Amino acid sequence: MPEVSGQAAVISQMVAEALGRPALPEENFFEAGMDSLALVEMHERITERLGLEFPITELFANPNLAALLGFVGAAGRPPDAPRRGDTAARRRRSASSRQARSRSRRGDAR
Repeated sequence: MPEVSGQAAVISQMVAEALGRPALPEENFFEAGMDSLALVEMHERITERLGLEFPITELFANPNLAALLGFVGAAGRPPDAPRRGDTAARRRRSASSRQARSRSRRGDAR
């Protein structure tokens, strides 16, 4: 995973590619000419390339380069967001925990 300053450069590059030109830090993505489809595609590229996981709605809530980079933050990922791969492990643990509770209610011991 690229370092934080590298992440900012990668995200800036992805925004520029989506717009067809570099973006000004406070320039709204939509006012600059980006549409919803371009935003969805950019979200996919950011999450895949940088290994971040955050909902697409965060791009609508942080609709310019400065806000997006602020959202990703100094830690190099969105606040409280799991890294890719963490979600699957969390789901497995949660499912295992539910199964154990279910067995204990039925009186099954494993």
